[in-house]
Amino acid sequence: HKKGFQDNMKLKYNFIPSARMKNILKSDQRVLKSTEMIKLKAWAKSTEAPRSLTVVGIVPRQHKNKSKMFDYTSNKNGSAFLSKSNSDEVLISKTLAKKMELGVGDRLSITYQDITRKMKGEAFIINGIFQTPMEAFDKKVVFVGLKKLQKITGLKNKVSEVNIILKDKQFVE
Repeated sequence: HKKGFQDNMKLKYNFIPSARMKNILKSDQRVLKSTEMIKLKAWAKSTEAPRSLTVVGIVPRQHKNKSKMFDYTSNKNGSAFLSKSNSDEVLISKTLAKKMELGVGDRLSITYQDITRKMKGEAFIINGIFQTPMEAFDKKVVFVGLKKLQKITGLKNKVSEVNIILKDKQFVE
């Protein structure tokens, strides 16, 4: 994260991961994988009252068959993990889908501030439903493609964090 992001999750705390950073992460034997992400506070609308959310932009191919989110995503009733980083797809939790009376194929409208602090809105098509063991997480988080989130927020090729997964927890300092 860029300094300040943990205290105030705003788009102004973004950065372009350097080639040096990427090379270090690829060559470090302790690192299992790393993924670039954007996190953004937003509001979702459905037939019920607006709901506060965290929208997480991910690169689907980096998560497919490699992450818990992929494992937590249902493959029943047309539900599937995100297919492309630049699509209009969204992955929501079973808890959120139930509360908002939404399902696969429905649209989820999200309102957010872009990099210039202008209020914007975007409709995403629900592509998949996930369920984690963490109910508090499931109530607040949705996933979209990183490229789509970069485009609509004006971040271009910037991110808000790089998620690093180590091979062994003993490497955490």
